[in-house]
Amino acid sequence: MCGNDDRREPIWRLCSILLLCIALIFIVSCTNRSENAIKELGQKNIPFNEKSFIDSARKGDIEVVKLFLTAGMDPNARRKNGMTALMSAASGGSTKIIELLLNASADVNTKNQNGETALMSAAETGDIDSVKILLDAGADVNAKDKQYGRTLLMFAVKRGDTDTVRMLLDAGADVNVEDKIYGGSALKFAAGIGDAETVKILLDARADVNARDKKYGRSALMYAAEKGNSETVKILLNAGAKVNEKDIDGCTPLHYAAHKGNWTAVKMLLAAGSGVNTKCHIDLDPGDSPLRLGFLKYFNMTALIDSSRKGYEDIVQLLLSAGAEVNIKDGSGQTALIYVTKEGHFSIAKRLLDNGANVNVKDKDNQTALMYAYKKMHAYKKDSSAKFLKMLLAAGADVNIQDTDGNTILMSVSKKGDANALKMLLATNANIHAKDKKGRRALIFAACKKDVNIVKILLAAGADVNAKDKGGNTALMEASNCGNETVVGKLLDAGADIEAKTDTGWTALMKAADNGHNIVVKTLIKSGADVNVMNKFGETALMRAASRGRDVPVKTLIDAGADVDAVNNSGLTALMNAVLKGSVLTAQTLLSAGTDVNVKNNKGETALILASSRGSLEIVQTLLSGGANPNMKDNKGKTAMMEAINKNYAEIVHLLKQAE
Repeated sequence: MCGNDDRREPIWRLCSILLLCIALIFIVSCTNRSENAIKELGQKNIPFNEKSFIDSARKGDIEVVKLFLTAGMDPNARRKNGMTALMSAASGGSTKIIELLLNASADVNTKNQNGETALMSAAETGDIDSVKILLDAGADVNAKDKQYGRTLLMFAVKRGDTDTVRMLLDAGADVNVEDKIYGGSALKFAAGIGDAETVKILLDARADVNARDKKYGRSALMYAAEKGNSETVKILLNAGAKVNEKDIDGCTPLHYAAHKGNWTAVKMLLAAGSGVNTKCHIDLDPGDSPLRLGFLKYFNMTALIDSSRKGYEDIVQLLLSAGAEVNIKDGSGQTALIYVTKEGHFSIAKRLLDNGANVNVKDKDNQTALMYAYKKMHAYKKDSSAKFLKMLLAAGADVNIQDTDGNTILMSVSKKGDANALKMLLATNANIHAKDKKGRRALIFAACKKDVNIVKILLAAGADVNAKDKGGNTALMEASNCGNETVVGKLLDAGADIEAKTDTGWTALMKAADNGHNIVVKTLIKSGADVNVMNKFGETALMRAASRGRDVPVKTLIDAGADVDAVNNSGLTALMNAVLKGSVLTAQTLLSAGTDVNVKNNKGETALILASSRGSLEIVQTLLSGGANPNMKDNKGKTAMMEAINKNYAEIVHLLKQAE
């Protein structure tokens, strides 16, 4: 129409005018369509903004989405979190809206602030059709999220979505890519959830069967062994998985399987040549791995030790049959036998002993299985505890082994007051005279138990009633200190020295008085205890009772002839001790007994001066009523009044002024 002839110029102008008119008509038409679309949205009470556009895509409202596009909305508009309409449509599973947006030039690989694409949103819902459309539109099949650096393939595997897994692999998904947090791969995720079908699919796609994650060095076989899915373990082994591969802690797949009690997996791994005595070292760094957390307190363990500890008897038998060394120690020096005695697994203990377990192995604290068995008896059923001891003793357990503190099992039994266990141990020649590092013997440990039978049994077996520990304490002192009147009586009947002293001069009477055990105080006095004997600090039983505010023993001691005016090495009387304690009742008792209220200590202080300096108003009143002289001075020339004024005890000042 616009040819090259002599009339070319006029025709060209005519063509230009015609094209301009068409463009103007189109613009006017588009403007009208846009305005009409916005108007129609308004009639539906839908505001023309990015949020409403994206929400409509998620809801699957295709007509509204069309109106937004017609009205000129950018198909790649985002919310603050980076979400686009295409992502919303993908998460909502609306294939028609996905196609509509793609035709409107929506960017298929745009990411939100978490690094997620529309394809990830579609894959997360398991909507195969949406995934296919997005892949056909050029979606990046290997895109990673921002938080973990994981791909669509990994997410699909974790969901167990095999259809999506196949589609992604067909689209070129990298089967061996690892995430950025742990170094996990699709194969490890599949093995970890026990998805045998997906594991096979991934291996067929050339997944590296022996790849290990970067944080803990774990392989797919380790994850599968921990999960316990025998089919998954079988597939991985057949694919060439290394059965003795170790993680960063030295743990092999066998450790993982045994730790979780997965018998079938253990059997398969042993059959595949797993080393049965390999040790798994845990460095006590908590980390965040379930296995590491599970082993937190246990390191350098073999699978036998761990499965014994956890009570997996069937696995223990498997491991023993495979040649597991029964006496191997973990990092704390403990064997499988020690662990089962601690946990109360009787039948496993018997099985271990039948397979040559050494009953006298000592851990780093010199503790044996017998010691741990007794310590844990309170956690066992009553019949089980006796069975355990009998079994270990019958197996040759040495009852006289001492731990690092010098304790023997006889001491532990005596301390707990178990008469039956005590008889059992004495019948096996337990040394009744053994001492711990503090010089204490079984009789001293038994002295505080209410069951006097323990003491009777020990005495009948030849225990020395007057034996002392390194501090000079005897069983009588210990019983007196605890207020165990029945045992005190038994020990006295057996010839206990009532006047025996500790290295600092304390007697049984002082200990009883100090702790307020009045019945024991009476028993000791009746048996001839000297009420006025002093320790190395010049203290008597009366002073000790007064210093603790033990009013009843104070009365008992006074009635027995205790010297109320005796002074200790610092010149303190029983009354002064009562004042320092703040015991009004004890002070009244001593005053009623005639104690000298105005005696001075080595600093020249009277009971009144001491009471005034401490703000003890009621005691000051008691002392003044008992004849205390308010004008007496200490070695620095201070009176009770001066002390009270200095410390702003106004009521005491007033009281002292009235007494002057």
